[in-house]
Amino acid sequence: MVKDISLGTLQFSLWEIILGPKQTEKFINQIQNSQVCILGDININYDLSSVAYKTFLPKDLVPSQESVESPYNCGSDLIEFWNTDENLKAFAQQTLCFNPCISDLTSNLDFNVIKFYDRIGNLLIFTNHKDISADIICINDHFCVLGVWMKSKFKPNQYIATIEAWIFNEIIEKKICVLQDRWTDLRFSQNFDFLNIEIFRLKDGMCVFSQRHIAFIKELSFNFSTLSYFGKFTNKRITQPVFGFSRGTQRQVKISEISPITKFQHERYGKQKQRNKANHCMAFRPGPDSDAINYFCKEFERICEGSKEKIIYLAEPYILSGKLHENLYIGLIKIFLKYSDVEFRILTHRPKLIDDGDTQTIGAQNVPSLSILRSVTPKLTHVHIRLFDDNPFHDRWICSENDEIGFSNSLNNFKRGVVFFDTYDYFFQLSKQFWNNRDTNSEEVFL
Repeated sequence: MVKDISLGTLQFSLWEIILGPKQTEKFINQIQNSQVCILGDININYDLSSVAYKTFLPKDLVPSQESVESPYNCGSDLIEFWNTDENLKAFAQQTLCFNPCISDLTSNLDFNVIKFYDRIGNLLIFTNHKDISADIICINDHFCVLGVWMKSKFKPNQYIATIEAWIFNEIIEKKICVLQDRWTDLRFSQNFDFLNIEIFRLKDGMCVFSQRHIAFIKELSFNFSTLSYFGKFTNKRITQPVFGFSRGTQRQVKISEISPITKFQHERYGKQKQRNKANHCMAFRPGPDSDAINYFCKEFERICEGSKEKIIYLAEPYILSGKLHENLYIGLIKIFLKYSDVEFRILTHRPKLIDDGDTQTIGAQNVPSLSILRSVTPKLTHVHIRLFDDNPFHDRWICSENDEIGFSNSLNNFKRGVVFFDTYDYFFQLSKQFWNNRDTNSEEVFL
């Protein structure tokens, strides 16, 4: 065992086994035939399909978030037997996905199985073609040399190579050549940002080498800064000095010029990325709040529709203040009635009554909005409310196990503007923590 960690009652272990070719084949056959992997006194049970899915994985030097990465520099074949147990995949997603504790395990893996949690429970077999390897040497912006090494001696006219020259996200030139010598000169008509190379065996067309995003250094930047005294401030008659690192002096070493066209493309890409990021937010300026209310209700319904567990959390400190717009009451009640098969869990603060400067706690029976919700027919027995006395949160959100959205202002204050924003598994975990922690100073209210 290389490493193990514990998450509550669960234990996760990483094993590393060094086997020869015959031992590896025997090990794989054992799992396929018996559906059990035996590691010492531990048995790991599998439930694998009998059909093998075969794919080819190029080696991308800029790893993609969308596809499995080859553990070999030349690319690899992947033979995969899938486990299609939905409960296992759901458990992996909820327990492991983006859990910071698991990163200690994944740092030891060539293949990050936690990022691709849909692969958990699968059997993955990576193989590479050992009969050839390649490298490329960049002489200047227009001239490169492709070097090829074979297992025994170089055999001409056995392989064909394709080389693509890219600028940003466009192919500017593509070359195809039969490998007649160990070294092949490659001349390009203009500067490029990176190269993609693939080598195929001529007799059967099999891809035996693939690398993408082979880039070369065009510019180096060095930044120098020193720890400096900035100034001081006084707090309760104690003078505190302020130290920090000075603004860096930057030096650049240019090995080759980046073309103005490439600069334009990178600038456009940066702006588009920023705009796409902003599209995940929806902002409403101060003014009439009808559009914001409609958007809130649509997002609430969307999250209800997408929940498999049929549990929705709504956290809003002032939802029971009695000051919501009538359209919001109508929208909320309509959603509660429409999704009668969903359990709604509302997290909120207990309203306070201010009388002659004194703040008084209101009993649950006198909370303003409760009388409105209790007047609904049919009864909202699937809506549960937890009142907190110590105001443990200030954020506002709607969430389920599949989706969540936060909003920057209270429901009764949309007229002053509000921003809706997406998050991932933050508010859902926070909601479960608040709802299940009975030690907090809170009271559960039933309608």
